[in-house]
Amino acid sequence: MKYIFFGTEDWAAQFLEYLILHDLKPIAVVTKENKQAGRGLKIEISPVKIVALEHAILILQPIKCSSLEFIEHIKSLQPDLCLLIAYGQILPKELLDIPPIGFINVHPSLLPLYRGPSPFQAPILNGDNETGITIMLMDEKMDHGPIVIQEHISLDPQET
Repeated sequence: MKYIFFGTEDWAAQFLEYLILHDLKPIAVVTKENKQAGRGLKIEISPVKIVALEHAILILQPIKCSSLEFIEHIKSLQPDLCLLIAYGQILPKELLDIPPIGFINVHPSLLPLYRGPSPFQAPILNGDNETGITIMLMDEKMDHGPIVIQEHISLDPQET
């Protein structure tokens, strides 16, 4: 099965490493563009790009996932599915419709709770006694679509 991995953040990079370690290497990685950061405005690359470079995986860094050029490139790769973890862009329906199996999102909360940018922090700040991970099929809305499975994780009252 051919899949494309969409991700940017450190925890997405850890997930990608795990997949590669278990012989599930993607045909390509899509991550955010390099950016200037810090006092010296040095170029910073995403943790996912670092993993992809280490494993000689094709890297795509579109400015916009809705660009015709990017969508055509993804079509040309003919993925069976795409896996998205902490990528940070809302994807257009035209892109979501490319892989026959669809786009699968791994989200670090018990959806529909805590959609958006702070799924790790929100359950702790709200004093919840549990959080979790949701695996879902994506649609055009943010952190939305049919839930495939959820794993519940207990939170200690002292969790910070």
